[in-house]
Amino acid sequence: MDEVRKLSHAYLDLVSKIVILAAVLSSLFLFSNLTTEFYDTAKFLSLLAATGILLVLFALKSFVENKVTFIRTPLDTPLLLLLAVAIVSTALSPAPFVSILGNQLKLHLSLTSLIVYVLFYFMLVNLLKGAKEIKNILYIITLAGAALAVVTLLAYFKVKLLPSPWVHGINFTPTGSSFSTAAVLALL
Repeated sequence: MDEVRKLSHAYLDLVSKIVILAAVLSSLFLFSNLTTEFYDTAKFLSLLAATGILLVLFALKSFVENKVTFIRTPLDTPLLLLLAVAIVSTALSPAPFVSILGNQLKLHLSLTSLIVYVLFYFMLVNLLKGAKEIKNILYIITLAGAALAVVTLLAYFKVKLLPSPWVHGINFTPTGSSFSTAAVLALL
């Protein structure tokens, strides 16, 4: 029975790392013309799905271990205070539905997006254990940033990588704007 528990624990760890990597890579490269807003909505829905999957994996991992363990960090209290202020602000807002869901398909800075970001942070903290795991993910993110820079430069020099005509603009970048690409690359 103990071997089954160890095997399921290892499997859940592997799946959670894959979901985390998929969420991070989709935040850099995912865009779709299936939504009215090509960039932000697809990225947010991907992050929402990844956060939901990570919550389920965390619950399964806690069930397999027969205990619930939360890792505390110095950022927990400020993030929870920010979330509390956002909830109070939404409750006192003259347009609470706009505060909850965002304005005109811009989900970022809404209460929903803030809740998803905070939950994703807590799932990252609790599912990634060890400096080696974090270093590996950072290496992959750095390589993805380099690929993002190459794709953006190729689009600038009018090299057409994708067949759709809406991606052939001179300022096309998978992040959605030149500023977003510059910010991501500066952070990396």
